[in-house]
Amino acid sequence: SSWYQRRVRGVTPPNKTQFNKVAGTIGRNIANTCEKLEKLALLVGNKSLFEDKSPEINQLTEIINEDLSALDRMISELQAFSRNGSVHVNVQMSQHSNSVVVSLQSQLATITMDFKQVLVSRTESIKEQKQRRDQYSSATINNSYPGGGFAEQSFYFSQQK
Repeated sequence: SSWYQRRVRGVTPPNKTQFNKVAGTIGRNIANTCEKLEKLALLVGNKSLFEDKSPEINQLTEIINEDLSALDRMISELQAFSRNGSVHVNVQMSQHSNSVVVSLQSQLATITMDFKQVLVSRTESIKEQKQRRDQYSSATINNSYPGGGFAEQSFYFSQQK
């Protein structure tokens, strides 16, 4: 039976169906990665000195990085599948499959940029936490010891001179 006869009976060509399934899977995976990225952004935004979420942040960062690589690979494979012509029954289908691939690529690029921004925020947050810890530590030392904690000002060293 010809493609037209299958179409009349409501059966779509297998390559088009396969393309749509893969594109749908990629779309769901992009949505799942967005959820993970939102969770990472919340964790990174936590400014607490005493509640270190580094292990969870590092694990989630690695998972998102792997997700982005897998999505890039899947989109490339979908694009190659689309370009081989087996999906293109007509010009409209060709344009549709190309626009789906471009849309998925655009979504992936947006997520990748958001991920990079979260990583920059994480780096800044680590620097700020280190500065606060250093300030807290030096303030504690300076206020705990006579002479501000400096050996040159201690009683022992003043007697040695």
